[in-house]
Amino acid sequence: MSKYIHEHVFDLQKMGWKAYRDENRSPVLIGIGLVGELRDVTPGRPREATLRSKAKQDETAVETESLAGRVWPIKRGGGQRGDASIRVGRTTESDVVIPEYSLSRVHCAFKYVLNGLTVFDCGSTNGTQVNGQLLEAQKPARIKSGVELILGRFKFEFLSNEIFLNRIRELVGPSRKV
Repeated sequence: MSKYIHEHVFDLQKMGWKAYRDENRSPVLIGIGLVGELRDVTPGRPREATLRSKAKQDETAVETESLAGRVWPIKRGGGQRGDASIRVGRTTESDVVIPEYSLSRVHCAFKYVLNGLTVFDCGSTNGTQVNGQLLEAQKPARIKSGVELILGRFKFEFLSNEIFLNRIRELVGPSRKV
């Protein structure tokens, strides 16, 4: 379940550092904003089936209130599957549900590997980009904290749980004891 950054700050102030840290052990995606625009690439087909992202690496994200500033923990949902991936998409078929129409039902997936984490596109309609590089379907790319991901028409920042926790702690500030 996602929360806004300010809700995380409030939780840390209310719970204290140890309880907050124990509850937030996963890496996260943070919504940054809208990039590019989507266009219909196949005349005569329904719009939803033919969207393609035209996002460019150098474009500035346009903030949209619904997703910008929201935080999605990257962790498995309650369903049982045979693989170890953590799926991201717009429906409950995914472990991480992001309510954005330009995302496919199951858009991309994260997988823990030796000493890190990878992400791969699951054959999505609008593609997955890591730091401006479009991923080929099912080809994993190793990612590190701080990379930008574009899923469909929306930009996200990926953060390890340690970096995310430190960022929230900094937002609370030194004047507040946590």
